Amino acid sequence: MIRYPQTNAPTVSPSFAPESQPDWARGIFTPPRATADGIAAPFWRRPHTDLPSPGTQVDTPFSTQGVWGIFAQLQSLVAQLLAAFQSTLAQPSAPSGQPSSPEQQFQNVTLGSTGDPHLAVDGVSGDGKTDVSNHFDSMTSHSDLLHSNDFAGGYAVSTTVSAPDSRGVTTNDSASIALNNGNDTVSMSKDGSFTISSDGQAYTLASGQSMQLDGGETVTRNTDGSLTVHDQSSSGGSLSTTLKSWGGGVDVNAQGQNVDIGGDIVNARP
Repeated sequence: MIRYPQTNAPTVSPSFAPESQPDWARGIFTPPRATADGIAAPFWRRPHTDLPSPGTQVDTPFSTQGVWGIFAQLQSLVAQLLAAFQSTLAQPSAPSGQPSSPEQQFQNVTLGSTGDPHLAVDGVSGDGKTDVSNHFDSMTSHSDLLHSNDFAGGYAVSTTVSAPDSRGVTTNDSASIALNNGNDTVSMSKDGSFTISSDGQAYTLASGQSMQLDGGETVTRNTDGSLTVHDQSSSGGSLSTTLKSWGGGVDVNAQGQNVDIGGDIVNARP
C-alpha cells in the first residue's frame, strides 16, 4: 500500500501484474505475456521460431508444408514435360502409327517380296551416283516390309507368312498396304481375295476399275486380278505397290521415284 503525497490518503495496489504495469518513466505500456489462465500473447508478439519449418506436419490449409509440397510437385511436372519434349525431338517424324526405322533416299527403286519369299531392292540412290542392289531370302512375316514417311499419313506395306512346309519353306499368306494414318487399307490373301477400306467404309472393284481413297491415293484392280496402290508426295515423289496372288502366295512388287523408303526390305532384316 502507498499514499499519495498530497493527501496522505491510502490507496490499493494496481490490479495488473508487475509484468504488465505501465512504465511511466519510459512512457510506454508493455502488453501482457501468457498468464496462468492459458491465454497466449497476441500472435504479432510471437517469436519467429514459432513458425513451422519446411517438412513439418501442420494441420492448417496454408501450412508451409503444403506450400513446399506444391512447389515440389511443380518441379517434378516441369522435369517430366522437359523429358517428354526432348524425347519427342529425338524421334523420327513419322505419321501416327507409321513405322520409323531408318529410310534411304532413292532416285528410282524397285522392291519385291516374291515366291517363298525372296526379298530384293534394286535402284539408284537419291544423289544419282550410287547403284543399290540387295537380294536375300526371308521365311518370316514382316510387319514393316517397307514404308515411306514422304506421303501425308504415311505409306506402309506388311506381310504375313504361311506355316512352313516339310522343307521349312513359307510363302506370303497375305499382304497389306496401310495409308493415310491407317484410315485407308488394301489387303490381299493368297487365294486372290481382297479387301479395300477407306475412312471406315468397305469397297470392291471390278476388273479394270480404279477408285480414289480418302487420303487421295488411287487403287486399281488390274485385269490379272492384282491390285495396284499409287500415291504421290507433295515434293513430287511417287510410290506404287502391286499385290498379286501367284503360286500359292502373294507377291509384292513396288516401284518408287524420288522417294525415301525404309523397312526390313531396305535394311536387310530377314
